[in-house]
Amino acid sequence: MTKSVVFFLLLLWLALPAVAQTTNPIVEVVLSTDQAQQGDTVYADVVIRNGQAVAGADIGITADTCLRITDRQLGAYLPATGEMGGFSPFAEQTDTSTRFAASVTDRARVANGDGTFYRAVMTVTCDQADPQVYVTFAEVASLAAPGSASNELLGYSLERGNLSIVNDALAVQPGAVAATPVPIQAYAVPALQSRDNLLMIVALGMVGVAVVGLLILMIVYRRRSLKRGRFGS
Repeated sequence: MTKSVVFFLLLLWLALPAVAQTTNPIVEVVLSTDQAQQGDTVYADVVIRNGQAVAGADIGITADTCLRITDRQLGAYLPATGEMGGFSPFAEQTDTSTRFAASVTDRARVANGDGTFYRAVMTVTCDQADPQVYVTFAEVASLAAPGSASNELLGYSLERGNLSIVNDALAVQPGAVAATPVPIQAYAVPALQSRDNLLMIVALGMVGVAVVGLLILMIVYRRRSLKRGRFGS
């Protein structure tokens, strides 16, 4: 399935009625600490929960003015590069907001369960406040029938009201001690895929050795045949 096909399907899913599943996805903002002081670095993880064969997502968050967004780090939920089996059709960032979209190009890379889609890195710029980080835009697309070859997608979004969100906040005050953040995990090719690739390389190597050995045997046999022919004559 090519990038253009997947991107076209992601555009089309807005027009598709979402079929009710056991549990709809949830988009949650999870801050690295519940308190901090001016100058501290705070991290906001954008987490997708209850995912079922998620093939793409587009999520934007906004922070109150006491928090300045300085960077965005990709999580391990969906691939965003070609070599990992995905791509990103959209990304933007300002001092107070960030938005990122990613889609799979390989059906084997669809996501299930809970995971961090991306992380926003923020600096506390005020002396005292109770700033909030909240979801302002969210769309999630899932394969309707992951066990089949169908590329039909189910759409979930804030606009439709079939996607729940959970925001987060912290207390900024002098002397507050921020909690140590957990390092974010980057997307990696599934271990099974890596193992299969290794087995394929080993198998190809063995075939190559066998072919070389066969060629050597053929050369040796031919030389012996020539020698016998000379002695016979």
